Amino acid sequence: MALVAAAATGDMRLVRRTLSSDCDLNALNSEGDSALMVAAKRNHVEVMTLLLVSGVDVDLRRSDGSTALHLAIASQHARAAKLLLDFDADAAVATNAGVTPLLLAAENGLSKLIKLLVKVAPQSVRTAS
Repeated sequence: MALVAAAATGDMRLVRRTLSSDCDLNALNSEGDSALMVAAKRNHVEVMTLLLVSGVDVDLRRSDGSTALHLAIASQHARAAKLLLDFDADAAVATNAGVTPLLLAAENGLSKLIKLLVKVAPQSVRTAS
């Protein structure tokens, strides 16, 4: 949990120091968030990059099925979401309630991100039959 707390601050030195202490990269805090999820919600893109390069699970899911990508989009952090996609986050994954990153982007009016999600995960676009 020390890594989650460090990521929440956005302090790169603290995150590096915590990473060097042989911590669990995918540990969850009491709210069910990993370090990557907390950084994504707060748009700490540099911290996210360091975590991703260090090997965190980009598609780790919370108890509700949401991932860091869902959280970045719900927080309207397009840059954080793009970074996650650059690190091969699953753009088609749905929460337990069936909410996809594309749906969240549409709800938040993030048109550039909608275009990117359609490009990287065309299977997430459902058409009427």
